[in-house]
This record gives sequence, structure tokens and C-alpha cells, in this order.
Amino acid sequence: MRKKQWLKPVLCLAVLIILLGVYFVMKTHNTKDIGKKEDTDEITVTDLKTSDITGIAFEVAGEKISFSKKDTWTLDGEESFPLDTSKIDSVAEGMAALHATQKIEDAKDLSEYGLNEPENTIDITTKEGTTSLHIGTKNLTTSNTYVYMNDEKNVIYVVNKDVKSLLPTERMGLAVGEKYPVITAADIKEIKIEKDSDPIQLKGDSGDGIWYVTDKQGNQYKAGSGSVSTLESSITGLKFENLVDYKGDNMEQYGLDHPQTVIQVHYMKNKENESKNNKKKSLSSDASASSSENGVLVEETMTLNVGIKNSKGSYYVNMEGSREVHTMSAESLEAIINQKAESFWDMSIVTVTKNKVTGLTVEYKGVKKEIDRTLKDTSKKDESTAGDATYQCDNKKIDTSKFDIFFNKMTGMTAQSKDLGLEDVNQPEMKITIHMDDGDKIITYSKYDENFYLVTDMDGKPGLISKTTIKEFFSSYEGLKL
Repeated sequence: MRKKQWLKPVLCLAVLIILLGVYFVMKTHNTKDIGKKEDTDEITVTDLKTSDITGIAFEVAGEKISFSKKDTWTLDGEESFPLDTSKIDSVAEGMAALHATQKIEDAKDLSEYGLNEPENTIDITTKEGTTSLHIGTKNLTTSNTYVYMNDEKNVIYVVNKDVKSLLPTERMGLAVGEKYPVITAADIKEIKIEKDSDPIQLKGDSGDGIWYVTDKQGNQYKAGSGSVSTLESSITGLKFENLVDYKGDNMEQYGLDHPQTVIQVHYMKNKENESKNNKKKSLSSDASASSSENGVLVEETMTLNVGIKNSKGSYYVNMEGSREVHTMSAESLEAIINQKAESFWDMSIVTVTKNKVTGLTVEYKGVKKEIDRTLKDTSKKDESTAGDATYQCDNKKIDTSKFDIFFNKMTGMTAQSKDLGLEDVNQPEMKITIHMDDGDKIITYSKYDENFYLVTDMDGKPGLISKTTIKEFFSSYEGLKL
């Protein structure tokens, strides 16, 4: 009985060893089979060296075009075409070693594969001859492409590549053109936007860093830093979309024989940082302005001519001094060309510091008051003596802290908008004449509607300010108790 008990575990162990052996044998066999299958899955369609390829031809927008390579690639029959040779290299590399996941022999209906009328035919030429690849439809699920070679229409390959993605959809897609210049906002010194209606000139004062805007009447006003900064960002952010013409023989068709708008930007450029790859330049000045640690700063002028829109809504543009025509986004351009001079006005009302003021004449609710500024040391009329000034009215000293509140509200006030078309419909509730050594400036405050007051600034430009802000300002004046 005991002999039978120990025999049973021994038999089980023996069976387990046999099963394990069978498992490892089958695993090894399957692994070898898988390896063989992987080796046979990849079917060679083309096996060429890219260095042996001397010619390529394919269709672009229904036109068969061909390229030849000697030292570099050129477009046959148009050797001056600014060809982006890297794109032809990509086609050559893609076609030289083409593999398929499946080979369909004795294909009956070529229309099932889009090969009854191939969508394109790519001819690859080497010294051995020419290989033609006829391109059919793409499988939308796998992105594989159906092709057949030369005249072997009954043998179709399922190529594991989206062949058509290597080819341009239009001829100029193979061209490489000039680049829009790299301009840094901090280097811009002057901007001109020339157009029939409302031309604009913006110029920075290198001395005080303030920008001024000049309108079509020649009136010059201080420009707001925020609006200038926005314009600078728009200009530096421009870029070409597509090159549409490199010869520019007929600029009229693009509206560039008489551009509707011309954008001109004067800026400083560090010649040491100039891109070596950008060989084509816009019209520029050779006058050296200054030098820096990294090289010589030279004044450049970028002039961009803006023509009409194309069917897609983009503008045709070209750089002054170049024949190339590009397209540019309407959204990015219209942020520049649709501006008016008043868009750049500084929204401040009073831009003067206390040390420049010799006195004020204030007419408020029919009462006129003269406020005089007196210095303890009248021989020092500069900013260092601003703290030594006192203010008085009718020989009565004004509380300095209260006057500071009033003055700060007056100079800190900004309009929500300014427009020369705004008109005073009511008599001013307050009129302030600011007396300075270099002349007087008048500010008026009139009720405009239930929400706004119309205020004329130091240059006489009208703007709208909320009633709440004006009422607080009037209260600060009343607090002087003159």
C-alpha cells in the first residue's frame, strides 16, 4: 500500500517534465516561424542608391515637370527657377528604397486601386535607365499607397508609405524664396504706413524715448506707448505664406504696380548677427549708426508693398528691391494697414510735471481762481526744487497734500478714446489754463452724455472720460477750498 502512495507523485512529476519539454520545443519552433515570416513580410519595390539618381519627373497640378542633377538639382528648361533642392532630395530618398507590405498579382480591375488612371507617375532615372512608378489611391486606414511599376499593370504593390505626401500640390511649392526680415521691436526707430486715406508716420525720439505720430495734415502728437508697442509686435510678427512668382514680370496682376499700401520700417541691425543663409535682402541704407560689443549697428529700411487679395483672401506683397511676389495673411496685415493716426494718440490728458508748472487758472462753475506756485529758492527752477514749492490762491496757502491729490488726478487721467469728430455740445463745467515758461495749455471738461464727459487735452484733441472719474476730479478740486 505504501509503495503505491509514493509512486503517484513520481508519475505526476514525470508528466510535468514532459509537458514542460513540449512547451519549450513548441515555443522555439514558433519563434523561428515568426522570424521567417517577418523576413518575408517586407517586399522590395525599388532598391536604388540616391547618389545614382540623376533625374526625377512627376506631375504637379496636371503638368509634368522634370529635374536633372549634375552638381545640384535644377528644373529642366528653367534653370533659373529658385528650386528648393531639399524637396527633390526628399522625393529621391523616398523613391530609392520603396517597400511593400503586399504584392497583388494578376490584378483584374485597376480601378479598385485608383490605377486605371494613375493620380501621378514618378519617373526615376539612373545610368541604368528609368523606372516609372504609377501612383494610385491611398488607403485611408493604413495610409498605404497602391502602385505598379513600369508597364506591369497586373502586379500591384501595397506600399507602406504615403507617396503623394512627398510631392507638392503646386509648382511654386518647390521654390525657395527670400525670407521676411528679422526685426526686433526695440530696434525700430520709425514706421511709415503710406496709403491714399490717412497715411501715418510714427517716429521715436531717441532723446526721451517718446514716440510721436504725424497725420496726413502734418499734425504731430504724442503717441501712446501701448499702441506703438502693439504695432511693433504686428510688424515683427509678419511672415510670408507662399511664394507665388519669382520673376515679377507682371506686377499689375497682383496690384503691385501701384500698391494700395506701403509699409516702411527704419530699424537698427547688428551686422554680426545677420543670417548667413539669407542672401536676399530688402532695400537698405549703408550708413553706420554706431557700434556695439557684438558688431556694427547699421540703419536698415524695410519696405513692404501691399497689393490686392487673392481668391483665398490673402494679400499679394513684395519687398522693395525684389521681384518676388509672396502672399501674406490678411489678418496680420490688416492689423497694420487699417490703423488711423488717432489710433496711436496718447490717451493722457495732461502730460506735464509739477516742476514745469508756474501756475494754474481754474474756471469752475462760473468762478475763476488763480493758483500760483512759489519756490523758496526761486533761482532753482528744476526738478530738485519740486519739493520746496508751495501753492496759494488769493494770498492764501493751499494745503500741499490736497493740492497733490488734485494735481495727480488731473495728470493721471486718461481717455477711453479720442476722436477729432467729437464736438462740445455743452459749455465746459471746468476750464484749466496751465501756465508754463514755454507757454500756456488749456484743458476743458464738458458733459457729453449720461455716461461720459468730453475733455480736450493739452493739444486740443477731444476724448471721452467716464463721468465717475470726472466727478472724483471735481471733488478733489473742491477739497482745496479756495
